[in-house]
Amino acid sequence: MSTSVQTKADTPFVSLEKPRRRPLGSRTFVVALMFLAPSLIGLFGLQLVPIGTALVLGVSEWNIIDPMQFVGLKNFRDVLTDSTFVKSLYNTFYLTFGLEVLNTVLGLLVALLLRHALRFIGLYRTIYILPLITTWAAVAIAWRYMYSLQGPINDLLMVVGVDPVPWLSRPEWAMPAVIITITWKTLAWKTIILLAGLQSIPAEYYEASSIDGASNRRQFFTITLPLLSPALFFALIIGIINTLQLFDPIYIMTQGGPADATRTLSYYIYSRGFESLRMGYAAALSWVLFAIIFAITGVQWLLQKRWVFYQ
Repeated sequence: MSTSVQTKADTPFVSLEKPRRRPLGSRTFVVALMFLAPSLIGLFGLQLVPIGTALVLGVSEWNIIDPMQFVGLKNFRDVLTDSTFVKSLYNTFYLTFGLEVLNTVLGLLVALLLRHALRFIGLYRTIYILPLITTWAAVAIAWRYMYSLQGPINDLLMVVGVDPVPWLSRPEWAMPAVIITITWKTLAWKTIILLAGLQSIPAEYYEASSIDGASNRRQFFTITLPLLSPALFFALIIGIINTLQLFDPIYIMTQGGPADATRTLSYYIYSRGFESLRMGYAAALSWVLFAIIFAITGVQWLLQKRWVFYQ
């Protein structure tokens, strides 16, 4: 009787080892780099290089014509004793606070109106977004004419028996006029964000609260505002960052006047750098503005835990 002997070669073998990954080939790396090249070039050329240049200029003195001279922290020490910087910082906070309060309140009201299925709601939304896609130059020039003594705003005031107001030539009226202009231009994007937040709130919450007898006012404060807080937080943090850096309407409408009433920190950086030719001091001011934006954003992130509620 013969017996068959099973050899190791005949024994089925199942490997329990994990398959090894193939090393990243040079060809794959080159292809990936080609796809990333536009973003990397933009990041390096438009972000990293200007940041590095501003850092070098911040510790130097340069008037564009003469050679650059290293001065250390002198520019930053000068900022602490600059009365115009203090005035510009006050104007910047004034503009930011007034604009964000007005923009947020009006944006929420408009979002609540556009939320409902009104007749011709698509046409209303289209018209409402038109200022957002209009250039700052066109908006600022148009509103500067409207604020003139012979402009339509003063014509309407005269119809109701109010004397013409020198909007852009009086210090007490210039900044409110600029805030109104910026609100007209930027209100749509905040409304879009808040409208998206409103539409993401489940309708079941309102139906359940209505069954329990909750009024519209109670629904707004107990359902709408808490669940809308993430959208409000995003709109506020982006709006404040943009407002702190706002330059175009100030430059076109008032150029910081009258009597420095609308000279914001962004415009002061421009005037120091390109009018006074103190590029080093302007770079130091830009780093101060960056520090202010970073600090305010950090505080907002810390405080969000107290009032932002996520579903």
